[in-house]
Amino acid sequence: MASQNIAYQYVFSVVKRRWLYFLVPFVVVLACTLVVVSVWPSIYRSSATILVESQQIPGDLVRATVTARANERIQVIEQRIRARDNLLKIMRKYSLFEDRRAKSNWLQSDAIELMRGRINIERLSLAGLRGRSRPTIAFNVSFDYEKPAIAARVANELVTYILSLDIRTRTGYAAQTTKFLEREKDRLEKALSSIETEISEFKGKNKNSLPSALRFNLNVLERAEQRQRANEREINEILMKMKLIDSGGDVSDPQRGNMRAQLQRLKLELIGKEITFSDSHPEIRRLRKQVAAIEKRLASTPIESPQQKKIKPDVADGADGSAGGSIEQQLLQARLKELQSQQIELSKSIDKLQSYIDRTPQVELALKSLTRGYENLKKDFTAITRKESFAALGEKLEENKQGERFEVIEQATVSKTPIKPNRLMILALGVLAAFGAGGGLVAALELLDNHIRVSGDLIEQFDVVPMVSIPYIPSRRETNRAVLTRSFAVGGALAGIAIGLFLVDQYYLPLSLLADKALKFVFIRMG
Repeated sequence: MASQNIAYQYVFSVVKRRWLYFLVPFVVVLACTLVVVSVWPSIYRSSATILVESQQIPGDLVRATVTARANERIQVIEQRIRARDNLLKIMRKYSLFEDRRAKSNWLQSDAIELMRGRINIERLSLAGLRGRSRPTIAFNVSFDYEKPAIAARVANELVTYILSLDIRTRTGYAAQTTKFLEREKDRLEKALSSIETEISEFKGKNKNSLPSALRFNLNVLERAEQRQRANEREINEILMKMKLIDSGGDVSDPQRGNMRAQLQRLKLELIGKEITFSDSHPEIRRLRKQVAAIEKRLASTPIESPQQKKIKPDVADGADGSAGGSIEQQLLQARLKELQSQQIELSKSIDKLQSYIDRTPQVELALKSLTRGYENLKKDFTAITRKESFAALGEKLEENKQGERFEVIEQATVSKTPIKPNRLMILALGVLAAFGAGGGLVAALELLDNHIRVSGDLIEQFDVVPMVSIPYIPSRRETNRAVLTRSFAVGGALAGIAIGLFLVDQYYLPLSLLADKALKFVFIRMG
């Protein structure tokens, strides 16, 4: 108990002796804190909330052509907002940071970086947005500045810029998509027209060799060959008739007449084959050998004398018969020539038809290739036409603002409470620092002081326990001086408290509101 009294006496004596050393650093640090709190400009934040709403018309009816997600669009918009030219435009419009920009060592890049640091775009939780129709995402746009009114105006300016930029971006993307599809449609339309013209020209050039004309060509070829065979039979008949009415020796000599008729028939057949085949063809060689053999036989066969001939009565006696035979022979020769010319024409027609038929497979392959290209282009044209129609609807959707859009659900307002600095915290830290400075100085002085102040110092120095301690008796002058000093100290403390309350009322929160908050807190605690 006695040791505790000694300790209390020691502490009291230290306070009594060193209070001025404690008060001076305490007041200095506290004054510096108050100066910092009062001089440090307040930063106010004005925020606006933007909601990204989904497309109003069902997507299965009208598809939007802008497929970028809301997060991607917000990131793009944020980068455009923080662009150098846009920030300079806003700074000049609202005269931001004029005092700093007026300094000679303050660069424009410093102002831009400061402006970028004052703009904040952050996502919000959708928990507080219940009841909204199909929300996708919400985000806050805020601006920090020393003047709350200007902070609110700049924040609303940023919101307006974001809304207009989003509308321009979406309508621009939709318009670009529509124009691109229109250009593709025109290109495919020209390609279709070109390939249609090419197919038409190809069909006109190869109209007789088209696959559709193959059956007709085969039928015509069959009829021409039938006609050719019929003409050959008729030619053989005419030759047989001409054999009978040939020259006199030949009439009376059936063998010679048959040979001459056969020779005539082979020659006509040779003429017809030479039109179709070349000289080296086996059929031409065979006919020529037969003609040569018959001519050789005719040359070696003797002709009977008139005395040996048996003259028929109707031929010897009547001149009309002779004249009639000559007319019949002329008619047969005329018909023979006609049939021969027909055979030549038929051979040419057959050759032409055969060439048409032979070329049909090649023409069919080429036509299929052209048609396949045409069908592919037609499919692409149909698909691009459908896409172009969808893109036009999507563009109308964006123009009418019925697609996914940004909607302001909370405008930026003038803030009455600064977000920084936290003056109450700074003031509390300043008070703690003031106590630390004063207490530290006193402790240091006591540690460096070797004077004997209390009986404990005697015991520590000389290891002797005093019998009695006589307290110090101050004079009247010392007493008056101590009273005056205490009065000044109390007055300074009261003045400091008054100044602190004034600064709190002016720069942090009015005292009436602060008192209301304190009372509410007390009532809540008391329950």
